[in-house]
Amino acid sequence: MSLAAWTSLQLIYRGDPHERKFFGLDEAQEVTEVSGAGRTLVHKLRTDSRKNNNAVFVVTQHARVVLDDANFVGAVFIGRTQSEDAQHAALALLGK
Repeated sequence: MSLAAWTSLQLIYRGDPHERKFFGLDEAQEVTEVSGAGRTLVHKLRTDSRKNNNAVFVVTQHARVVLDDANFVGAVFIGRTQSEDAQHAALALLGK
């Protein structure tokens, strides 16, 4: 995970700052729960996306993964949720 995070950030930071870059991360809960490097990667992608002209798509089945930095979320798609905790987290992410 550390190597993948380091490589991803190097591609973003060494790229042309005027060229739009896309970064997609699926199953973000797996990346953030397993590794400190994964948590750092997701945090850096969220906080530095405008500075480096990045479009970052973080996909997760658990809204709580991105809820801590919800002010960096530009768009949200919420599907069906089963548990009451997941429903509260989804509503919080939507700003309700």
